[in-house]
Amino acid sequence: MFALRIAAGAGRDPELFKEDAAVRTDLDIQQDVVKELHRAPEVHDQDIAVKVSDGLVTLTGFVGNELERYTAECAVKGIPDVVALANDIEVKLPSDNGQSDPAIAREALAAIGGALPLCRERVKVFVHQGHITLEGDLDTELQRGDVERAVRGLKAVTSVCNLIRVSLRRASSGQV
Repeated sequence: MFALRIAAGAGRDPELFKEDAAVRTDLDIQQDVVKELHRAPEVHDQDIAVKVSDGLVTLTGFVGNELERYTAECAVKGIPDVVALANDIEVKLPSDNGQSDPAIAREALAAIGGALPLCRERVKVFVHQGHITLEGDLDTELQRGDVERAVRGLKAVTSVCNLIRVSLRRASSGQV
């Protein structure tokens, strides 16, 4: 796809806006942003989401300090075809228990996968301020209890709400 790029490129390098220059898609820009964030050693990018629409990059999520937020912004500024940046990254200090909610969620998923690997895909984990909510459908009450026990003992978990439903169907594929 080729196009004449004007207006949006005002004030930028004219070589980027020549006729017949290949137009990069929003997906191309998004992939470049994700790569740059991953390359920046000061940025813990696992809690940052990237959205691109018509060259406008929006960063959301959170980081542990202002330096990470600023470094993420600087990394995006140098990417070709980024016409604007909305940096909605929040700086959140770890809670009193020392772990962020995404870190707790990752640990919970790993614990469930370790305890009940065949059930992992059928359980959703939600974490807010250290409180875990479990949702999904499992085959037995034993599975439901095992999932709860797997996350209850994790560091920084303040409570567990188990909303997993038990379907009274036979485990035909041998999943127990």
